[in-house]
Amino acid sequence: MPIWRKYILSVQEASEYFHIGYKKLRKIIDEHPDADFILWNGTRPQIKRKLFEQYVDENLTAI
Repeated sequence: MPIWRKYILSVQEASEYFHIGYKKLRKIIDEHPDADFILWNGTRPQIKRKLFEQYVDENLTAI
């Protein structure tokens, strides 16, 4: 399945898809552990693509 059609992305996939560094994305996750765009699979965060797109559009101007 193409990455742009997936509902949930791993941190690595989200880093590649959004062109955000892996460490920067982990920092965002650590700062917002209860955010709607994060789905926790045990201790492993998964990124909800569409919700994270909205978060990026509304909150991030420069990374």
